[in-house]
Amino acid sequence: MLDTMKNTARQPMENTTRLYLLDLVRQAQQATAAHAAAVRAAARAAKAADQARARVDEVARQRPTAQDPEQTSEFTDELGEALEDYADYLNRLQAAKRDARLRGLAPHAPAPTPPRR
Repeated sequence: MLDTMKNTARQPMENTTRLYLLDLVRQAQQATAAHAAAVRAAARAAKAADQARARVDEVARQRPTAQDPEQTSEFTDELGEALEDYADYLNRLQAAKRDARLRGLAPHAPAPTPPRR
């Protein structure tokens, strides 16, 4: 039995099998690179969402104390804009996290069937 194992190990690999394995390695490298890019995008989105939240807090702290209707209107507009930006950044963050999660699963997807001999 050991003799047959030694002989099989010495047999050259077929070109189709070699190309198939190289293709699997290439796909794995691409999936890893895509996942890393998605994680970086999620980190950027998280940072932007934090900055937008800080802006909302800053605008809210600067609430006008006087009862001047013009100041109140400007404050409301600015606060509304800051909240819209924050909501947009949160949506981007959720999408980036979802993308990173899905791309992280890509290398674990079933591999294509090997070529027939």
